[in-house]
Amino acid sequence: METTPLHDALVLDKLNWQSYSFGLYESIGVMADKWDAFVQGRDIFLSTPYLSALEAATPDRMSYYYVLVEDENSVQGVLYFQLIHFNAGASLNYNRNGSSSDSGKLRKALRDFLADRIDFYTLVCGNSAVTGPHVFIFYENIDQETQLNIVDCCLSWIKNFAISQGFDVQLLFIKDFYSPIFTHSDRCTTFPQYNEFQAQPGMIMPLRASWDSFEDYMSDLHSKYRVRVRRARKKCAHIERRLLSEGDIRARQNQLYTFYRTIADKAAFNLSVLHSNYFSVLKEKLKDKFHVYGYFEEDKLIAFYSIIINNGSIEAHFLGYEESVNKDKQIYLNMLLDIIEFCIVNKCSKILFARTALEIKSSVGAEAHNMYFYLQHSKGLHNKLLPLIFNLLEPKEDWVARTPFRESLR
Repeated sequence: METTPLHDALVLDKLNWQSYSFGLYESIGVMADKWDAFVQGRDIFLSTPYLSALEAATPDRMSYYYVLVEDENSVQGVLYFQLIHFNAGASLNYNRNGSSSDSGKLRKALRDFLADRIDFYTLVCGNSAVTGPHVFIFYENIDQETQLNIVDCCLSWIKNFAISQGFDVQLLFIKDFYSPIFTHSDRCTTFPQYNEFQAQPGMIMPLRASWDSFEDYMSDLHSKYRVRVRRARKKCAHIERRLLSEGDIRARQNQLYTFYRTIADKAAFNLSVLHSNYFSVLKEKLKDKFHVYGYFEEDKLIAFYSIIINNGSIEAHFLGYEESVNKDKQIYLNMLLDIIEFCIVNKCSKILFARTALEIKSSVGAEAHNMYFYLQHSKGLHNKLLPLIFNLLEPKEDWVARTPFRESLR
């Protein structure tokens, strides 16, 4: 590998590797034309409008890096990175009061000891704010082994660059994939430094071609789930659902953020927390690809959910609500049902529900899909201990997979 200084001030650094050259940028805007010409709408989460929205609403202690992979003729790939200050004690949210058993108390004490001492910068290949493989795109003629070598090469390169800028980068993180990206042989030989982990599953709901209305969806449910849906709908029947305009979102920005934080602060794990202007900036940049729906009771906003349209699929994005009204009105369940209805009406192919509240999402028809990610610590001993540390720190959600659809439809 050879690093070559550049005279172009817009490029942070350049790396030559085999027949490729890599340009490192800290803003999507400086090479948006090249980037978008290559991405060509294949993934909204790697599009210039979305990435520029993240830049305009950057959380504290986070920065971004973009890599253009080129040969002598054209762009061959793009990769997206986030540099995040990671404090395990702040990111992990679990009960630290211990349990009645001595073994439980010992485990919690060890977990708390470790969490409070994990404080450094993490270089993420991918997006900490969303679930899924929104990591890189290459031309199809570049084989997977070469792609992974490029990812590995770029991670080491950007890590060293960030360290030279004064960041204490100790962890490399590649996320998220629905199947392993390294074979066992790869990780034992070419990429032995990466530890593979399974995260909580991503919940995905395919929509049936036979569903032309919400009633079609209802008719495919087992009777007890139909009763449950009707009960939830009745409890929320007086609640007005309102599509919020860009102006509405901007005017209610603080309230939306407060509702979001109410839910986010109770999540088992948050690698990053959104900036307070995130929803208004995202609407400004994504236009009709991003929707925010408000729930109103007597003209008072009590909840909201957001969705992103991505090539015929719907990504269930962030939401929030007043906790006091959720239980009585079953707001969360109604949000899931409203998203399903939106997708049926708009002929979407599937809904990506992310990986929280697994059981209730399963109960409306979402299916669990394994998620894989990869970690590498800069210190050899720490890297070997990562599986043990992860097992101690990982928040675990116990849940039961549901089968809401009638047997004959499987």
